[in-house]
Amino acid sequence: MSSKKKKDKKSKNGNISGGAKAYTPTRIEWLCVELNSLGFFQWRTEDVGLHAMFVPKQKDPDTVIVKFTFTDNVDTDSKNDIIHMAKDVIKHYTRQRGWDTWLKMEVEIEMHEE
Repeated sequence: MSSKKKKDKKSKNGNISGGAKAYTPTRIEWLCVELNSLGFFQWRTEDVGLHAMFVPKQKDPDTVIVKFTFTDNVDTDSKNDIIHMAKDVIKHYTRQRGWDTWLKMEVEIEMHEE
């Protein structure tokens, strides 16, 4: 009976539950976490409704996809300015780490009614 207890104890100690397991993100995953945590790409004013999310591209681990959601009242110039600003932020973060040599960006835009 004592051998069974030891066996059970070892298996309990050897198994770590889901939330406690170690996880090492990839560079692209870490970059997306950092960019999403900035939060300044989510705002709503009288004339601008915007949300941006940064996600790794599933089939290309060197590409970050910037998914923009705009309300339909945002003019083209404003959209372009915001997209340009997001690209600049990404370039800044990747240059700091020396990742700008391999990182690629793609932009996806979705429109919603006001």
